[in-house]
Amino acid sequence: MGLYTTVARRAHRMVAPYSGEYVTKPQDNYGGDYVVALNGPPQAPPYKYVDARKTTDGAGRFSNNARRRDRKTNNSHLTPHPNSREAKVVASRNIPAGTEILTRYGSDYWRQHGR
Repeated sequence: MGLYTTVARRAHRMVAPYSGEYVTKPQDNYGGDYVVALNGPPQAPPYKYVDARKTTDGAGRFSNNARRRDRKTNNSHLTPHPNSREAKVVASRNIPAGTEILTRYGSDYWRQHGR
């Protein structure tokens, strides 16, 4: 799977929403492959996360990371929006139509996955 754009995307513009279950548990007790911290590190009360694991509504959850993908580089990043209870996938540079959206997952993700 993956996320591809059918139209050209301009740098610094939203590509797709990243939505899911809104969670307010401490980081030590909560995490997962599809979890995004909305109030960014370091986490402090109130804890705010969006977990896209159980939904396919927010297309942003389908974006992959370019790590080890045949010299491809990430062309987008996640931008948390704590007040809207979701994050957004935002283009890091201009992205041509037909291109796969590749989003930096962050060092915390790779640390949790031993890579």
